[in-house]
Amino acid sequence: MRLGYFVLFLACIALYACSEDENFSRRTNYVVIDSLRTDLLFYQKFDPVKDIKLSNAIENKTITIDINEDALADISFTASQNNTTSQTIKSLKTKTLNGKLKVALINSLAFPKTFSYKDLIEEKERWESGEFLMAYYERSPSSAVRDSISGTWNSKTDYYIGLRLEKQDASISYGWIKLSVSNYNLLEVKETALQR
Repeated sequence: MRLGYFVLFLACIALYACSEDENFSRRTNYVVIDSLRTDLLFYQKFDPVKDIKLSNAIENKTITIDINEDALADISFTASQNNTTSQTIKSLKTKTLNGKLKVALINSLAFPKTFSYKDLIEEKERWESGEFLMAYYERSPSSAVRDSISGTWNSKTDYYIGLRLEKQDASISYGWIKLSVSNYNLLEVKETALQR
């Protein structure tokens, strides 16, 4: 009887030791947004945050980010504003800088999808490379037409863009960029992560 309990005990230990981390899997190739296992990720936490703050009436600023620590920029964010007496336009865009990096998009639109903490990032998302509008605002004071607003990212605090990178060996890594966006053109990049 004792031998049976001992064998059961060893089997439980073996199963527990072989189980995958719940936030990371190479077998099913997904990642859960969670910065607890940074040893499995290319991980950067920006302190102070990388940000774009526009203060002039007509201004454009761009920041670039290296996701996989290879000293090459992988993605950029550009904020712009054009405030004149006849019109106000504010926008925020993101652009992948190499064909191997893709951004998760909302299925029916070409806007980057917003992910929350603990969300799963995986293959089933709509993945594309290119330049994508995150937030857009246009107002023409002389027009009776309502303000024009587009995008899904304005007034988002601590949300994530999902990333998919095809590596040189053709394997796929998933990751995220943690962002806060306000006023259609103010951006803070807080952290990035990508599976190693």
